[in-house]
Amino acid sequence: MRILNSKNFNFKDKRLFLILFSISIIFIVSLSGSYAATTNSSVVNNSSLNSTQSTYNITYFDHKVGGNVTKNPAISQNIPRTNLSNTIFNMTPNGSVILKFGNGNGPKVLISVGVHGNEPQANIAAMKYLEFIKDKQINGTLYIIPFDIPQDTALNTRYYNGLDPNRIANINGTPSWKIIQFAKANGIQYLIDIHSGGGVGANGFIYTNQYATTKEKNLVNYIVSKTNCLTGVDAADSPGMIRDAAHSYGINSITLETERDNLPVMTAAMAEYKMLIAAATYLGLPGTQYQPQVTSTNPKINASGVSLTTPVTIKFSENIQTGINYAGIYIKNLSTGNKVSIASETISGNTLTIKQTLNRLYGDTYQVFIPSGSIQDLAGNNLNKTYTYNFKTITTSTTNNTKPTVTSTNPTNNATGVSLTTPIIITFNENITAGANFTGIYIKNLITGNTVHLASETINGKTLTIQQSTSRLYNDTYQVNIPAGAVKDTAGNILTANYSYTFQTLK
Repeated sequence: MRILNSKNFNFKDKRLFLILFSISIIFIVSLSGSYAATTNSSVVNNSSLNSTQSTYNITYFDHKVGGNVTKNPAISQNIPRTNLSNTIFNMTPNGSVILKFGNGNGPKVLISVGVHGNEPQANIAAMKYLEFIKDKQINGTLYIIPFDIPQDTALNTRYYNGLDPNRIANINGTPSWKIIQFAKANGIQYLIDIHSGGGVGANGFIYTNQYATTKEKNLVNYIVSKTNCLTGVDAADSPGMIRDAAHSYGINSITLETERDNLPVMTAAMAEYKMLIAAATYLGLPGTQYQPQVTSTNPKINASGVSLTTPVTIKFSENIQTGINYAGIYIKNLSTGNKVSIASETISGNTLTIKQTLNRLYGDTYQVFIPSGSIQDLAGNNLNKTYTYNFKTITTSTTNNTKPTVTSTNPTNNATGVSLTTPIIITFNENITAGANFTGIYIKNLITGNTVHLASETINGKTLTIQQSTSRLYNDTYQVNIPAGAVKDTAGNILTANYSYTFQTLK
């Protein structure tokens, strides 16, 4: 190149200078940005997508791999259409995209998703995570490529131009090579590569390099502790795998896999999402609680004066669904010791509603019992600790202050020649229910001094029926004892005095 100076700098020289200057500027800009920057002909800031403070931007990553990912049925059917997902879907025909989050004050993480186009469970999990974090402020820097090779996702194929793209990350210019070079150029500390595969299992699997770093092992151990997934070294390690190529540059990298062939797509995607959430939480990125949390109840904890008919509603921190122990949910009257009959248990969004079959009793304490595993969030995280609380009903009816009293018995008081097998029937002046001392009812043989074994004590309206387990003895005297507080009426008025009477069996 000849040197230009003020003496020989004519019009032609000026034109040549401008051309060379323009080329050099373009070349410098192309080198200064990383592999995402070389293709950032379109940058979308989310301030135009929603009304919250901007937390991310979307940039084209690689224009050479564009494809309409919605042509993959698993993608179009299982990823809800939101402003964010529609933006991504509209961009992928022109190339893969990368989303950047964070303020830079923390770890630098890259999540690479679905380098194999026939593993939509990975893409679904990543898109779900994007929806979770899209409005959150993040300490650190997080990059997510939700579709590494959109053209392969559109075709639902594992291969890129006839090659396995996860075996060519060490070959210049390939899609996976660009991912590794981006990670290297941007100081990525952790690269999480997300896949799905056959025979992985219901809880997922984590692969590491055979020479895994301490940081990689610690990350894996945390994810396993939260998700019960399996882990191991991949026998297929090669320099061309994204995980291994990143590892070779000193970037901590692991591979998350979920079941591809033997589970429903969304079930597997949720397992992957659970692993991704655990990884994010460990790295200080937005995660989620690993169990739904109770946020409020109606009636409130330890409330008094509660209506006899109002349903019990329990609100959780997130939307919920039934868990394996759902049938173990119950309400118990602690005053009588009996579980109440449940008419319905329904879930709507984040709310569980329980309705009793019968009205509650006046002045009694009730316990709501939600066992661990009975409720789970939509990602499959179980309520892992039993939740229970009490409340007390209104103490009395404003119209009924009559206390229950015995009006008749069978056998009658001091009767003789009584059958050895006839049940004991005691009738009261009004409908009754079991009271706090219901278990104190007994029948005693006064001749032997022994309390007899009872087969059942049942209440039906005004009547208490007591059935012995064995026949009574001939010509013996028996005493029936109903202690105070053993029964009460529906208004909560209790039997205030002990009731006792005797009879004699036939000779």
